[in-house]
Amino acid sequence: MANKTVIHHNSIGFLGLLALIFITLKLCGVIAWHWVWVLAPLWAIPAIQLLVVGGVLGCAALVAACTLFGVWLTDANSKGKKATKAATLRRQRTQKKCSDSRGAEKSSE
Repeated sequence: MANKTVIHHNSIGFLGLLALIFITLKLCGVIAWHWVWVLAPLWAIPAIQLLVVGGVLGCAALVAACTLFGVWLTDANSKGKKATKAATLRRQRTQKKCSDSRGAEKSSE
């Protein structure tokens, strides 16, 4: 068996040090921040991580729901194109009727 050396770094890190500095400044009366902001270095990173994980899980749930219920974006786009095509045909027919009625008025004069 090979000997493996495991190194553990037991340090508080930059954000831990920053939190200690903010707490010290708050307790000494140097800063008049609310405690939420004094302790922000401790909760900011986990909060951002939760937002990212929540966003990823939310997107995954949306994709799963669309797959489960058979709702595809391509279907919606093709229906939209068909609806647009139908609207264009209706508009052309209406314009043709209007131009035909104008032609009939001119010929009667």
